[in-house]
Amino acid sequence: MSTLVEWKKASFKTIKDWCQKFASIEIKTAFKLFVIIFLIYFVAEGFGKSVFTEFRIPKHVEKDFPGIEGQTLTQRLMGEILNIRTVQESAKSLKINLVRDVAFLSVTGDPLRVDLSARINSDYKEIIANIGTFEWGPLRVPAALLLRPFQKLIRQKVIQLNLTRLRGNYTLTAISDSGGLWQVTEKDLGIMETTDKNSSESLFRLISALAYKIAFSDGLGYQSQERWIAFHHYHQGVCRLLDYYSEGRLSAKERKALIEGAVHNFEKAYSFSSSDKRSLYNFILASLVQSTDMQVTDRIQRYQDLLRRIKDLYETDPSLRASVRNLFVVTYIMLGETYLEAWRHSDAIQAYESVLELIDDSPDIKAYIHNNIGFAYTLLDKPDKAIHHYNKSLTHNSSYARAYVNLGISMMSKGDFTGAERYYAEAIEKRPDFLPSYYNLGKLYFDMEADGALERVDQDCRKCLQEQALVSLEKYVSTLQKQEITRNLSDEEKEGFDFAKGWLQVIGRAGVRREGIKRVPPYGRCLPKEGGA
Repeated sequence: MSTLVEWKKASFKTIKDWCQKFASIEIKTAFKLFVIIFLIYFVAEGFGKSVFTEFRIPKHVEKDFPGIEGQTLTQRLMGEILNIRTVQESAKSLKINLVRDVAFLSVTGDPLRVDLSARINSDYKEIIANIGTFEWGPLRVPAALLLRPFQKLIRQKVIQLNLTRLRGNYTLTAISDSGGLWQVTEKDLGIMETTDKNSSESLFRLISALAYKIAFSDGLGYQSQERWIAFHHYHQGVCRLLDYYSEGRLSAKERKALIEGAVHNFEKAYSFSSSDKRSLYNFILASLVQSTDMQVTDRIQRYQDLLRRIKDLYETDPSLRASVRNLFVVTYIMLGETYLEAWRHSDAIQAYESVLELIDDSPDIKAYIHNNIGFAYTLLDKPDKAIHHYNKSLTHNSSYARAYVNLGISMMSKGDFTGAERYYAEAIEKRPDFLPSYYNLGKLYFDMEADGALERVDQDCRKCLQEQALVSLEKYVSTLQKQEITRNLSDEEKEGFDFAKGWLQVIGRAGVRREGIKRVPPYGRCLPKEGGA
């Protein structure tokens, strides 16, 4: 206790001594110390950067912009540049999943990964990464104005902003003391599709346009108007895609507007600079995203048109071929799925076979494609060809539960109920959370009953199938009831849900006791391996 008291006394004494020392420092010395700290901070924060001077609206045009201060405009310009930098970083991590039903596959680095153009950041000039502001506390005075003599020493560049009016049209200019020059006019706003009748908004649009020019050009050489306008539209398209995939809640109307805007902006960018194939690549990507909300007929037409554009892109820009191959794969898969929806099964098989020609590795994708080809043959009532492709699917991915279920369905169509039961059970063993396995295994009892096959098995086998149906369908129903709280069920799931609930009631009325569930043998062991069914 005494030690603690002594420590407190010593601490208070030390603090008191330091306070006395600071109190004894002269005002002149304190000012010198303040200047030294200020300079160190300025050098550390401002070394190698470009800074904007405080923007002043000329007196002869002040009346056109009431209530707007120069400081507000400088901040606005910095905000626009910060936004461009933020989009630049966010776009690197944007992942777009266009193919349904493959989220469960352990796919890494293969043809289903479709990102924005890998060269998204190639047009950002070094100056945009080095632009910053330096303001001291509540004074909000840019250090560039206070410490200009030191700027060359710390390699800092100053950018001055000027606003002029000629014949009623405004021109905003940025001039760097290193020789850079950027200029935007109201004519630029018309080409950018950002005109505004309000003079204040028009000035803000000019600032936004200036930010894009600074980001796109170093200001030292001539840049054609078409190229920087293309860059503006390209960037706006990226912004809309980022908003479309943001985590915030968006209405269907807002999502539709965003993806339509992205498609429009990428198409405009390509029209201004057709030599830059990144805009075409991202136009195709945004169009694929947009297509998911289209009607089946419109989707098929869209995919066929995009495949022609992808082919042109593949042949004209070798640097994008790896990414373009992914576009080919994804578009063919989406076309195949749409053909299945349209009951054009032979066309679906052709589209899926085109995917197999494009990929050499990626066993998970091959498993997915062969399973879909098998499903198309099932719908064409060609069970032998379907079974061949389901087995091919399992050679590429032996844990693919959907292929096991589809094999079971094919066995059912051939009257092999024992084989069907085994494949359904195998699907549950490989992937216990795949609900169609439980549904089909539970439905097996009723399919056999409808076929008359139950009359060909003994009483114990029939009892086992009935209890197995009860266990499987209860699992299916209870799981969907939980999932229905957080997501919308598909039409197929709703149909299966209603069927399962109805038959659970029938089984219950038939006198199957729930305590009997404990005696159910492992899934898929009710029917004998040979004969009986």
